[in-house]
Amino acid sequence: MGAWCLRGKGGRSAALAAVLLAPGLALGANILVNPGYETGSLTPWFQLLDYGGATNWTTTSADVHTGAFSATNQGNKLMVQYFAPVPTSLITVASVWVKNPNALFNAIYLEYSDATSGSGLFSTTGQWQYVDFTAWLTPGKSLVAVGMWGYSSGGTDERTYVDDWRVEVIPEPASLLLLAAAALLRRR
Repeated sequence: MGAWCLRGKGGRSAALAAVLLAPGLALGANILVNPGYETGSLTPWFQLLDYGGATNWTTTSADVHTGAFSATNQGNKLMVQYFAPVPTSLITVASVWVKNPNALFNAIYLEYSDATSGSGLFSTTGQWQYVDFTAWLTPGKSLVAVGMWGYSSGGTDERTYVDDWRVEVIPEPASLLLLAAAALLRRR
């Protein structure tokens, strides 16, 4: 049985148009590729900068937040992923899970389409922790990359683990449904 009943030609058209044009639940879509490193590879993530440390960014199964893999490094090295420009006003969530076993500092890297960039420093707890950096996004700009800095101060095991990145955007309206609604209303 249907949830509602329509009677008459005009009622069907109006009801169908209302259903098709009604705002739906705006669920964001993660624009990042391989956000949890579950391919077993960093690609399309890559190490952009290297200011010293024992190991480069790589995937590992030794310590993960979810799934089978995470990314890890030892040192002051930047891992990034680039993507098509996204206005920050359309980003609903920007987050990552981070673990630094020695509870040291890490930084999230943000790059914009106007060639500006910045890094937000945060302290870690020694356990997997959720870092929501949505509020760190610069209003009025378009984001083109996110990344993570490892940590290095000359200590012994300054390892960083990252997993489960999210950069979610408001989805585009369903164009096909809008065209169908327009065609239906035009028939009247």
